Amino acid sequence: MTRSVNFSEQQLAEITARYERRLAAITKESEDIRAVLARLKGEERHSSLSSGERGMRRGRIQWEKFILDKLQEKNELLFKYEMRDLAFEDDRIGDRSAIQVDRALSAALYKLKDRIQSYNVPGKKGYAYGLPEWFENDKAKEEFADKEWD
Repeated sequence: MTRSVNFSEQQLAEITARYERRLAAITKESEDIRAVLARLKGEERHSSLSSGERGMRRGRIQWEKFILDKLQEKNELLFKYEMRDLAFEDDRIGDRSAIQVDRALSAALYKLKDRIQSYNVPGKKGYAYGLPEWFENDKAKEEFADKEWD
């Protein structure tokens, strides 16, 4: 058996407001849960935006230019993970995850293969990247090879 209930305008406004507050609380909790799950899965989202601004459009990054600029700015060989850390300091990064940034960097490094060189650091996994003038005979010049690696 169904019952029909009639509400006054004031009661209807109070009920509506109560449900809107509850929906906002549930939405916030859901966002918090997604962030925790992303961290647990290793997809931690780095962002310079506050949680309320996260849905905002992120800036456009020209990854090839970003890599070349950072190599020149730092004047040292950089691993991809170091480039990623530098990217997260950039305001244009928005709400991109570490995985998204890694993919963008990998694609850009591939496109730059004729404009930069890679260096296999003994005892380290992966490659460090640098400008061609930092190398002689496919080996990093002494001033660049002497970097203390983490």
